[in-house]
Amino acid sequence: MQAQVTKQDLRMLRERLTQCSAASQRHKEVLPCLGKKQQELQESVQQLTMENCAVARCLESDGQELQQLERLVAQMKEHAQVASREAAASLEEAQKAGLFQGKAEGGTAV
Repeated sequence: MQAQVTKQDLRMLRERLTQCSAASQRHKEVLPCLGKKQQELQESVQQLTMENCAVARCLESDGQELQQLERLVAQMKEHAQVASREAAASLEEAQKAGLFQGKAEGGTAV
């Protein structure tokens, strides 16, 4: 049994071929734009990667500096506590030696 092709079938095939040709032409026009956009996106990714690396280096450096400052603050607190104890001890010795009388007793430093 042979398939018979009618004029209407031929017309429908031509119509579809025309539609496919038009779609193919649109795709050909869009492809270069998509390629360009892809290239732009790749460049953006590279730029963002470099910026992320720079930010990470800054954060690492800032973290190290913060640790140094925290150690310095701890040392300064320790020195302040030592100085305060030394000053209190000196005051106590001066009071025992009678070199200093507190204002509560109505006296002044000699």
